[in-house]
Amino acid sequence: MKRIRKILVFALTFAMVLGMTITSSAAESATITISGLTDGAVVTYKQIVEPSETSATGWKAVDQQVETALKTLTTEAEPDPILGYENASDSDRMAALSGIATSTQGGSVITVSSAGLYLINATDPNGKYIYKPMIASVGFDFDDAGTPSLKNAAVVAKKGPVEVEKVGDTQHIEIGDIVNYTVTSIIPFIPDGSTNQVFTITDTITNGEFVKNDAGEFLVSLTYGNKTEDRVVAVTKNADGKETFTIDLFDLTQLKDDDGKTNAAANTELTIKYSAKATDVVITNDAYPTYMDNVPGEHVSFKSVTGSITITKLGEYEEKLPGAKFVIIKNGKFAKLAEETNKLTGWVDTIGDATKLTTGEDGTVTAYGFDRDVENYKVQEVAAPPGYSLNGDLADVRWMTEPFTQDGVLIEDQQAKAMVQNTQLITLPYTGGSGTALFTAIGVILMSVAAGIYFANKRKMSK
Repeated sequence: MKRIRKILVFALTFAMVLGMTITSSAAESATITISGLTDGAVVTYKQIVEPSETSATGWKAVDQQVETALKTLTTEAEPDPILGYENASDSDRMAALSGIATSTQGGSVITVSSAGLYLINATDPNGKYIYKPMIASVGFDFDDAGTPSLKNAAVVAKKGPVEVEKVGDTQHIEIGDIVNYTVTSIIPFIPDGSTNQVFTITDTITNGEFVKNDAGEFLVSLTYGNKTEDRVVAVTKNADGKETFTIDLFDLTQLKDDDGKTNAAANTELTIKYSAKATDVVITNDAYPTYMDNVPGEHVSFKSVTGSITITKLGEYEEKLPGAKFVIIKNGKFAKLAEETNKLTGWVDTIGDATKLTTGEDGTVTAYGFDRDVENYKVQEVAAPPGYSLNGDLADVRWMTEPFTQDGVLIEDQQAKAMVQNTQLITLPYTGGSGTALFTAIGVILMSVAAGIYFANKRKMSK
């Protein structure tokens, strides 16, 4: 590490010559600027190495705990803890210092009053990222007269994803619609020499299937920095039949800068885009990263839902009528439904190929898998119940539920209704019924009696 070597050289050169000058200079302040922090990140720090006028290197550990940690970096060839730290790899340094607690509160800019090494930790209050420990080296600058002053330092926060951010382009769909997904993460920092380190993102689709190209390949689009590339990713089915894929992104952590150092893309935002087709009434997409010693991160899901359409057949007196047959129409096409479930399977051009929905004893029938955002669904009666005339008018479908709650939460049970009513009962000639026979017989008898009395009286008068 070039900077620490410079510090050591400066310290060795001036510690004996300037004596207390350096100590008094340390009363001045310097800043450590941290870039790459997420909003609201909590920063704590601790000085772990400070100047020493008596040690051979000009530096010493600030306390016994730090000295013990640094001694784990020594070798037979180099028993000094400070030089052992200088010669160690980044991953070995981080491992040695992992047990050191940092308690002094800081921020994106930390003000210090002493030269040396500072161990800095950061945590994400939202729990989306894990930060690697950072080490800042505060050294000396010298003016023309050779007077030392503290030199500002800067470090870049090294973080990796605990979870990814996942969105789809719509939450209201029809069965058969394509949903386009975007997963956002960051390329993590992985120290050189680390073992058992990975960076993958795994995604599982429920009630859907990933969209492949004409060659049957599943393509995932990656964008990081100013680069975009497509990768072919293998799709498998897990034990319960859900499609899943895992994309290996470790190579992005090994990209090198102009000096040949890895982690050139560390902390760069990474977006992954792909598509899936909905095959049932609710499609759920679940994604998570794997990072930091091959430990899976938090799962993040995105859900898209369909809605149901219930058709009610009413008579002219609001009675519900069974046996009416209907089709559902959208933009001049007719719905085709699965026979047993009434779930949408597609749209056809002719009414003859459309599925006919028949109302049950309660006068209703329900179909599933429709888009709540579509406002122009129509219903048409194609067969009336026995004894009733056909109502050929198109009936509007009206959505009865809001798409989201007031808090913006998706309402999954989307319902729409259509009513077809006021059909006229067919009028048939009235022929009477068995209930009039008694009255008819009585009337005949009365007429016969009246006729008998009339003719008897007439005969008497003629005599």
